[in-house]
Amino acid sequence: MRNKATAAILALFLGSFGIHKFYLGEMGWGFLYLFFFWLWIPGIVAFFEGIGLLLMTEEAFNFKYNRHLMPPSGSYQSYGAMPAPPAKEERLDVAILRICRERNGATLSDCIIETGEEPQKVEKTLQELYKRGLLAVGNRAHDGAVVYTPC
Repeated sequence: MRNKATAAILALFLGSFGIHKFYLGEMGWGFLYLFFFWLWIPGIVAFFEGIGLLLMTEEAFNFKYNRHLMPPSGSYQSYGAMPAPPAKEERLDVAILRICRERNGATLSDCIIETGEEPQKVEKTLQELYKRGLLAVGNRAHDGAVVYTPC
């Protein structure tokens, strides 16, 4: 298990060499920092990364760097980084329609995260709702992501 404080200290004091990147499992970035350490740019970047790590919540750090320790899908409540799945009595199609309405359009990923259901099941339900004319499909302007909006 990676520790937030250790990563921040490594970034602040040995960040020029990319040691914090190796510690966090980002080997490619670690080698890049190590290769260019003599330019001082990795050191400057690492300083700000260290501050960012110190300001990051424990839950966000665990979600990003200790993901292998997260509970199985659908039980994210203890991490606080993911919303709790809908109540058991709410059907998946109703939950997806609610999510799309509340967000004024939602992606497949949004629906998977919010419901805590398996991706294939959510995707199939989205397709069924689209075929029934309850959802419209479009693209988000700023990144082109596929977005489902209620009709």
